[in-house]
Amino acid sequence: MAKPTFFTAFLLISSLYISSYFSVSKAYNSAPSPPIVSGLSWTFYQKSCPKVESIIRKQLKKVFKEDIGQAAALLRLHFHDCFVQGCDASVLLDGSASGPSEQDAPPNLTLRGFKIINDLRALVHKACGRVVSCADIVALAARDSVYLSGGPDYDVPLGRRDGLSFATRDATLQNLPAPFDNASTILSSLATKKFDPTDVVALSGGHTIGISHCSSFTRRLYPTQDRSMDQTFAKNLKGVCPTQDSSNTTVLDIRSPNKFDNKYYVDLMNRQGLFTSDQDLYTNSRTRSIVTSFAVNQTLFFEKFVVAMVKMSQLSVLTGKTGEIRANCSVRNANNMPFLASVVEEEVGEKARAFSVVRRYRGTIVNPFSLACFTVHVVSCCRHHCCYYGLVPSQRSPQVRSRSPTLVEPFLPPCFRVLSLVATVVRVVNPSNIDVSHQVGLFDHAWGEPRVGLDSGPADGSPSGSPVS
Repeated sequence: MAKPTFFTAFLLISSLYISSYFSVSKAYNSAPSPPIVSGLSWTFYQKSCPKVESIIRKQLKKVFKEDIGQAAALLRLHFHDCFVQGCDASVLLDGSASGPSEQDAPPNLTLRGFKIINDLRALVHKACGRVVSCADIVALAARDSVYLSGGPDYDVPLGRRDGLSFATRDATLQNLPAPFDNASTILSSLATKKFDPTDVVALSGGHTIGISHCSSFTRRLYPTQDRSMDQTFAKNLKGVCPTQDSSNTTVLDIRSPNKFDNKYYVDLMNRQGLFTSDQDLYTNSRTRSIVTSFAVNQTLFFEKFVVAMVKMSQLSVLTGKTGEIRANCSVRNANNMPFLASVVEEEVGEKARAFSVVRRYRGTIVNPFSLACFTVHVVSCCRHHCCYYGLVPSQRSPQVRSRSPTLVEPFLPPCFRVLSLVATVVRVVNPSNIDVSHQVGLFDHAWGEPRVGLDSGPADGSPSGSPVS
């Protein structure tokens, strides 16, 4: 028998690598999604704001092109929001007379990205109206931060509502794992939120991007060095943080600080984890093998990270009629009257413009829902015919029958007729997304039958079309 040649051996080894790659990829692509909380949906904004995800991703590409460090900031913001009283954007709220906000608690003093989230909110609300919550924007921004820095892309269940209050300082401290906690403490803490050890190790992989202040790890250097820390690594850190109270910063992952990959776990295996909470994952017997598996298999890490992130993004979410959709991510709607007043003022101007056109055609429109003439005028299709979307001839009034030679009559069911007309006028006349109920009030007002919604606005003082609890 002929001895195997070098080429044959090469083909054998290559085939093993290729088969391994495809088996792992298949496992990743077929990984089951975690269950979805009632009230959330994979397609929540499919009709009300179908471009929300593309708007956010397009803007974040611009942001990260200028400063890729913001990706880690937005991912961290999502973590700190969800672990404390759920993913309700409460971490975005400014403090008030009732007390300091979550941002004022020690773990959150170095949070960044608040302006980016509010800028995203402004872009989304400009395109779709106030239908997308700040909590959902934070979740999508975190996902895009992972993807745009080299990590996995994944779907995010949407439909969260924004919280009406922020957590206390004590609640914030109790729910956020500290960088100096050991693995046992973190496993016990996160088990109360239904995270298993694999979830905990996968979520910790978020430290593959970002920076830390010296104060989060200098106790591992001074007064004595942590024995679990690599000597060269410790020496380099002392150069960055020469004293225990140094205010400098350093990267979390020394191998690829701005790329979302599995090198964080390689750091841990080389005793180069920055925090005690990081390095102890490799020391602890319950998590050591998980760290190793992620270090040698990035696809597996990505798969488990996605599962854990989707699970985390649903912690204690508000849905349905609970909470609100904030007009400004940093302020509750009830405490945001100056901002809301400017929105209402702008909306009133749009109503006045549309109302003047309806008045002009008051004599040619037969009833509040006979608005085809108005619509036709707006789109400049016909300036000489009054198109009446009416009932069958036998049910029309004498006034209508007397005008029948000039009328065009598509006989549509009443509900469809009214909805299609209102929707058409909203799309053509009011690109500013004035609420449909106010449009109906607008039409009635043209015939001397004003509704409360037209002149006074909702009783709660919020902009039209905005759910308020």
